[in-house]
Amino acid sequence: MGALWAELYGTQHIGAIRALVHTVMVLATAASPVLAGAMLDRGLNPSDIAQLFAGYALSASLLAGVAIRWEKRRFARYPDN
Repeated sequence: MGALWAELYGTQHIGAIRALVHTVMVLATAASPVLAGAMLDRGLNPSDIAQLFAGYALSASLLAGVAIRWEKRRFARYPDN
């Protein structure tokens, strides 16, 4: 991922970008058991929770694909930015 970030955003701020991404990843990793436990406490079945998490992952993947396409188009129009 570091090479992709360097391609998209340049190398000047790569450290800050990596720090932000890793911080978000750690927070998401810490929050998912809490969210799953809260959903179990509210009576959701484990299979329903798995489907919700799978839907979230699919949505995030689709949004990432859209963002990559948008960046490619932007880069093709303005290659100096």
